[in-house]
Formats: sequence, structure tokens, C-alpha cells
Amino acid sequence: MFRISDPANAIGGYVFTGKDGYVAMEAPHYFECDASEGMEWKIIPDMGRTLGGVTLMPYTRPVNEASVSYKMKLPEGMDGVKVIVVLKSTLAFHNKDGHKYSIGFRGAESKTVNFNKDLNEDPKNIYTVYYPTVARRVIENETELQLPVSNDGYYTLDFKPLDPAVVLEKIIVDFGGYKKSYLYMDESKCERK
Repeated sequence: MFRISDPANAIGGYVFTGKDGYVAMEAPHYFECDASEGMEWKIIPDMGRTLGGVTLMPYTRPVNEASVSYKMKLPEGMDGVKVIVVLKSTLAFHNKDGHKYSIGFRGAESKTVNFNKDLNEDPKNIYTVYYPTVARRVIENETELQLPVSNDGYYTLDFKPLDPAVVLEKIIVDFGGYKKSYLYMDESKCERK
């Protein structure tokens, strides 16, 4: 059983600094979040492989335009980066075609990702997708994103669930230094602003 943290303690304001070619951000260390009336972003401590997960609740309501955002300072001279999103291996219970999220930097194009469309007991998926994913307990997706123009080197990455029960665990922005690991690299330096 997972505990859900008191949202009063989840005040955001974290700003990360990229170093050694990547920024690794634990999901509960967001900059800001937005939810429609009757919805709340909740932190689930210790869910996943490191600090915890964040999800929009209750799962019974539409997600509308909810978002959770991560702010970071990146080196100059880059047009784009790879973004690795680590999520809980939620089954596609709400939409049999899979759950989706949108991700993108403010001021640039966002992309929509269907992260669990094959996570089902269809005979073609059972041994290649379903069992291995359930054993790992996480799903990771890599997306290439363009960076907008920034005068000060700061960027805000917006993550928007498009279906209920999307549980975010970690985000890594890779600009040449990310090395795949079980814990998805140590969290990058951050401070609250």
C-alpha cells in the first residue's frame, strides 16, 4: 500500500542545473503544477525506484488541461535534447488503445506519447511486452524535443497527462551525458526559488 503525501508539503519551486550532459529530475521536485477544479496533484512517496511518483487525482475525473512542470538551466548552443520519461507501468484500463501524455518545452512544439498501448495480454504482447514490463515496474519513453530560444539559459518542461492514472516517476533531459542505469542517474543539483 502506498501513502499519499499531504499536498500542503508539495509546494514546488525546484530549479535544476544541467551538468555533465544531462539533467535528472525526481518527479516530486517539480517547479509548478496546475490542475482543474476538483483535481489535485499528489505525491506518492517511495513509489518507483527512487524518491516517489506524482499523479493527478482522483482518477475518476477528466484530466482536462492539468500539467506538472520542471524548470532547468541548460548550457548555451543547443537546439534540441532527448527527454527520457519514467512512468509507473499502469495498464491501459481507461483507454484500451493506451494512455497518453504530452511533453514539451514552453515556447516550442510539444509531442504526444502513447506509453502503454502494448501493455496488455494480447498473445503477441504477453511475453515480449507485458511480462517484462510488469517485472521492471516502470515504462520509459525517449522523445526528442526542440528547445525554444532562451535569453538566460532557463527552460521549463511541461508534462501533461491526457488520461487518468498516469504516474510520473522521473524525467531525464539528455544533452550528451546520460548513461542508462537502473536508477536513471543521480538527481541533478537543484534549489528552490
